[in-house]
Amino acid sequence: MQQCANEIACSTEELVTGVLQLTVNPNQAQNSFIMPKVVDICSLASRGPYAPQAYAFVQDGLRFTAQQLFSQSEQTDPQDEQMHQNTHVSGRELSIGLGNFAIERYGLLAHRVLQHWNVHRTDDFGRIVFRMIDSGLLSSQEEDSIEDFFGIYDFEEHFQPERVIAIIAQDANQGTNTKNDDGSNSGSQALAGSSS
Repeated sequence: MQQCANEIACSTEELVTGVLQLTVNPNQAQNSFIMPKVVDICSLASRGPYAPQAYAFVQDGLRFTAQQLFSQSEQTDPQDEQMHQNTHVSGRELSIGLGNFAIERYGLLAHRVLQHWNVHRTDDFGRIVFRMIDSGLLSSQEEDSIEDFFGIYDFEEHFQPERVIAIIAQDANQGTNTKNDDGSNSGSQALAGSSS
């Protein structure tokens, strides 16, 4: 469990501070919210086939996707509870958002990183999401289904080097790579609808 928490800490910017505090000396943990999240992710990952980083990536990617989808239409406080209730992300939207998030975060290595975590297609995103829902880490709506993630795009095409380079160049040329409040780049907003 210790190794799993350390791996997540190294791969997930938002959890790094809290996880390192907890893994260095769990008895003096200041942030009790993070430890259950890490333990749940590690527990899920221990059942295979996905690496713990894949679960942390999906969590971060969901935030990224929701921000991309809803920050354009709703200019409210991101901590506003009512906004969170009205920001449902479909399986298709999340699959596209996770692909874009992987490109933004890992660039040309995006496909390799996901493969290393045993994520080979959008179906795997769905399996990870529904494991997280089953464990209480994420919530869903009644109409949500794991099949909503199936066959959204082909990873070979989506992460084709020429395409990834074009996306990165487009972001750089548009000058949209400004930092958001959460430290992520806003440059992939134009990608929200592209999937091939």
